Amino acid sequence: MISNTIKQIIMVLLCLILLTSCRDADAIQDNNQVLSSGDESQSSMPEESSSMPDFSVSVADVDVKLNNEQLIAAIVEWGEVGKVLDCDVVLGTAEDTSFILGDNGVADGCFIVYEEEYLTFHHTHGSLIGEARNFNPMLNQLRRSDIERYFGEYDYISETDIGELVLGYIINDDFRIKFVFAATEGDAYLHHYNLFMPEAYRNPMANNVPKEW
Repeated sequence: MISNTIKQIIMVLLCLILLTSCRDADAIQDNNQVLSSGDESQSSMPEESSSMPDFSVSVADVDVKLNNEQLIAAIVEWGEVGKVLDCDVVLGTAEDTSFILGDNGVADGCFIVYEEEYLTFHHTHGSLIGEARNFNPMLNQLRRSDIERYFGEYDYISETDIGELVLGYIINDDFRIKFVFAATEGDAYLHHYNLFMPEAYRNPMANNVPKEW
């Protein structure tokens, strides 16, 4: 006969085997739940990503905005020293523009027009260069919203006889910029801009008040 001690040992071993089997079954079930939840999260990801904003469009818009800001910043940087963009003629001087731009300028009253360079200059009665106008086609990428975003509230506004809108900004004590837009309504494109020096129009002999814009 099997002694009581051997029976007890056998019972203990059977209990241990049963406990181990239960733990393995629980572990397998837990792993299956983890894998199942992982599959669910992966299957739900396309729905989440489809609801996210399209960053490719936003990045493109930002790139355009930065390019426009850089262009406006360059206009201001040149204007602060009395020059329109990419032109070394300085406002407030009586220098001969042909020395800088060549002899292809065409005189039109007090104006001299350089059509190929997209530039026009206005001479005061004292033969000073009081205003320069830049018609470069690259300016046409700018809109009214770009200008107002960069400068804020304008210092001057008017409309021309041919339906253009003019926004003016004082950039320093000497020079002012007038942005001329192709239309008076909506977010119109920039047609050209003028750099203007009021002091160049002062006549000391007549003690006149120089025109503001």
